[in-house]
Amino acid sequence: MDYEWLHLPAEAVDSAARMLLGWRLAANGVTVRLTEVEAYSGLGDDPASHAHRGVTARNEVMFGPAGSLYVYQIYGLYFCANVVLGEVGPRRAEVIGAGRRLTAALQDAFGIGVAAETPSNAIVVAERMLGLARAYENYAVVSLQNEIGSGISINGDVYRGKGQAGEIGHLSLAPYSGAACRCGKCGCLASLASLSAISRQALKRGLSDDIAVLAHIASGGDPEAIEIFDCAGRWIGQALAQVANLFDLEAIVFRAPQPALNIYLLKALNESFRAHGYNFDECRTGIVISPDEGDGYLRGAVGLALDLLLRQGGMRRPP
Repeated sequence: MDYEWLHLPAEAVDSAARMLLGWRLAANGVTVRLTEVEAYSGLGDDPASHAHRGVTARNEVMFGPAGSLYVYQIYGLYFCANVVLGEVGPRRAEVIGAGRRLTAALQDAFGIGVAAETPSNAIVVAERMLGLARAYENYAVVSLQNEIGSGISINGDVYRGKGQAGEIGHLSLAPYSGAACRCGKCGCLASLASLSAISRQALKRGLSDDIAVLAHIASGGDPEAIEIFDCAGRWIGQALAQVANLFDLEAIVFRAPQPALNIYLLKALNESFRAHGYNFDECRTGIVISPDEGDGYLRGAVGLALDLLLRQGGMRRPP
């Protein structure tokens, strides 16, 4: 493989990125055309680059030959493909490519309407169509899993911003003292209060990292197990209050597996939410608890299909 961009120095990452526009990436019978790219500098130059802090077991491919492909999962939802640029050694760069919109490609291929959404936004639609948000137009859905996913509805429509709106899991609540997050920052909500974070805290204290077992231990009065859930609940409540304050929401649907919806986490969540939220009655946002039974993505797909059918027919969700 010998292409012009392979011989560019790492400092010319922006030029290399432009050269990749229009390329096609094919794998397993699927081909996408690169219509959008992002460029990141490397070690010591750009905190957004996974190479910024030096070589690790995870990112060592980024310090190898130009043309290597570094793939990682972001927010626990999407996969980013990064092309390595520059000379072998400490100064690296990466280029991230985004494919042609899958929705349009599938519509062209099958001749039918196609709805594509992030998992979090799909669940926002499902809660409006089928779930606990049917009475609301302005609400958020926050899902406590190994990551913390979220989406927002404004006036009955999913709010996407530039594409990443609603990523509450990466609100940095303790930037100077919190645990390191997979996104590269410190003190993100996901690193403080996700199920993975709760499990890590349990292991540090010699307790079971199984959420159901940990909840059972807490119900037996174990102070350390109770403190773990209490601390997670307080971080979550603070983050939910920030979202409610910013968007003036009617409600927040909080989804989590049943063992995580224990009295210790929920009590702390509600106390923290009230402490950080508006005190005016007309501005108060309700929190609606929704046990996650593992069918969220399926419900999201069904909700998207129903919403698409209604909109194609010139209708909106019935009251």
